[in-house]
Amino acid sequence: MNNKVAIVGTHSKTRSLAPYDDPSVDIWVLNESATDAPDGERWVKRCDAVFQMHDPMVFESLHNLSDPKHYEWLRQPHEFPIWMQEANPDIPASVKYPREEMKEELFCNFYQGLKQKDREVYDSSMDFAIALAVHLGYKEIQIYGVEVEADTEYLRQREGIKFWHGYALGRGITVRTYCGDAMFDRPVYGYEVQFARILKNTEPERRNYTSKSWSKRPKWRLPGTHTIGQLRTGTYQSGFPACLN
Repeated sequence: MNNKVAIVGTHSKTRSLAPYDDPSVDIWVLNESATDAPDGERWVKRCDAVFQMHDPMVFESLHNLSDPKHYEWLRQPHEFPIWMQEANPDIPASVKYPREEMKEELFCNFYQGLKQKDREVYDSSMDFAIALAVHLGYKEIQIYGVEVEADTEYLRQREGIKFWHGYALGRGITVRTYCGDAMFDRPVYGYEVQFARILKNTEPERRNYTSKSWSKRPKWRLPGTHTIGQLRTGTYQSGFPACLN
């Protein structure tokens, strides 16, 4: 085990950028990634672990859309562990994911809801991988091939991935994410509307700001906020950020 691990998702935008040729970084991949692709193109040059956290009825299916031969590949001997919900006697490299042990370590102080139930946060295979990296004591975690930008199940998985980024950072682990602009390339709450405060001041200041600085204004507008015209005319609703009220 090295001090660094690169966890590689399947998105083609950055998955090929992982440090496959750097032996000082462990490489972890998800699901069918390590299997020879049906079209003959295998983008995983090497790996030190595979995460197959789905139910057997999923990975044993002959109708697997990613690779119909995935189960056949799983049943072959491999030199790296394949993390699963349970060790499977038909899969020689399978290793049981230490969920209970990790729950005691990572979630022992987390209670949620009026009934204060103990909770776990696992919304995707990436969550399981980052959590295990934290549990095993890696000093640096690198993330590739994860965008979760589509309006599908991936969007639901976004919050879990962000949760584990925060957990790792809280443990003092260096996190280098080479993807995920949709998750992290966002304005800082409160600061994104500072420019509009000037519009509440005197008319000369408003004119000066409009003429000299309008081209430098933020080009985005958060859902539920208002146009600059509404700000000028006072037609914005009381729901606009309090700093403008």
